[in-house]
Amino acid sequence: MGFGPRVGAGHLTPLTAAHALTMLRPRVAVPIHWGALRYADPMPVADGRLHAHTPHTFAEHAACLAPQTEVRVIPPGHSTAIKAPGKTLLS
Repeated sequence: MGFGPRVGAGHLTPLTAAHALTMLRPRVAVPIHWGALRYADPMPVADGRLHAHTPHTFAEHAACLAPQTEVRVIPPGHSTAIKAPGKTLLS
């Protein structure tokens, strides 16, 4: 999911990413890269990180549009285990 004034065509907003869940129907969705970069503009952003609200906005849209999908918002630098039958995948 890309979000901001300079992302190219094909990047998803929180809303269009939630719409994609209705087609893909994953069991779990993990937004990534949302807190990895510092925002260079003097406009204040929560916590000083790029679009810190974006994954939560995505999770809110997903809850309405794709309630069958569990959205896990993982803080930068952390991980989560996603269990599949007979396997555990790390994200």
